[in-house]
Amino acid sequence: VASMAMQVLANHVYVIPPDSDLLIENYRFKVISPRSGRNKQIDVFFVSLAEAMGVRAIGIVLSGYDVDGTKGCQHIKEHGGKTFAQDTSAEVEFMPRSAQASGYVDFVLPLQKIPGKLKSLAAALKI
Repeated sequence: VASMAMQVLANHVYVIPPDSDLLIENYRFKVISPRSGRNKQIDVFFVSLAEAMGVRAIGIVLSGYDVDGTKGCQHIKEHGGKTFAQDTSAEVEFMPRSAQASGYVDFVLPLQKIPGKLKSLAAALKI
């Protein structure tokens, strides 16, 4: 779980704390708790990730309700990053399906294949 002022490191997966928004400033996390507004939690983080990391940003949309992550995928793509969405194996398909329909997803994979693709992508990007 990401925490305030924790340094963002390559080859790590971070989880947003409950009832919080997560931003990246100067390669460190900024946790805003309680959440600051009505914006979607994943979108808030992905927009910040795209702006902070540019072509090195990688966003992954997994199982979940609503359309959270779709707008964020657009921002990641506009900043040259890469995006993933879980395929139809997602227990709740709303979030990954919305992201896929947006046209801003590079890879649609079953959950178990995402880590391998991430590893090869990170190697290609020299992350």
